[in-house]
Parts: sequence; C-alpha cells; structure tokens
Amino acid sequence: MDGRLEKFLENFNKLDHEHLNLLSSMYAEDISFLDPIHEIQGREPLRRYFDRMYKNTIACRFEWDSRLMLGNEAMIAWRMALRHKNLNGGREFWVPGASQLRFQQSGDLVVYHRDFYDAGSLLYERLPGLSQVIKLIKSQV
Repeated sequence: MDGRLEKFLENFNKLDHEHLNLLSSMYAEDISFLDPIHEIQGREPLRRYFDRMYKNTIACRFEWDSRLMLGNEAMIAWRMALRHKNLNGGREFWVPGASQLRFQQSGDLVVYHRDFYDAGSLLYERLPGLSQVIKLIKSQV
C-alpha cells in the first residue's frame, strides 16, 4: 500500500481535541473537505470544524477495511466507533462509511477529502427525542 495513505490513516486515528496540530502534516492549505453535512474549504476552517467536533467527543476511532489506491486517488471503506456526550446517551456506537482522498500531484498532503456515510445513523437517530421520531417513521415505511 502507498506510504502516503498509510501515514494519513495512522495520523487520522490520532486526531482528537489535543492533536489537531497533525492536520498540517495531513492536509494541504487549500483542502476541500466534504461530508453529508458539511462542505469546508481550507485547512484553518477544517481545523475549526474538527475543534468543534472533538469538544464533546469522548472517544473516536476508525477501523480501516478495504483500501484502493490508484495514482494520487484513494478509496477507503471504514467503520467509526464513536462515543459522544450528546449522542446515544454517551454510549459507543458504530457508523460505517467510506472516504475518497486525493493527494497532491507531488507530495504527501491531501487536497480533497470526501466522506460518505448515513448522516441519519450518525446524528438524527442518536439525538434524544428525535431518535424516537425517526424510529416511528422507519416503522411506518
């Protein structure tokens, strides 16, 4: 496997509220980051996003499943284990997903990162009150 991808995945699993300094060794200054809820341009806005996200995170880790790298493009299937103060009563839950990465033409930094996952299973089904409404809706479909 490409050393750039392995280094990125290793550092990504180290990210938390106190290790956001790793972002400068992972992402280009002009990073484009997209997920089902956010679209972020630039490393500093991305740092602020991670800072907000990790403030209420108790624990977060990724298990990397299949990986495919062709040239500067990578696709990774993953499972995220998350414990968050405001979700699922603070208990751990798992969310499957995938990421598309594009590295610099000549370099180790990621210039494009897009995450694919079910936002409902991450957020809406885990929020107190709203989770019951979602379960009711699903039972009717």
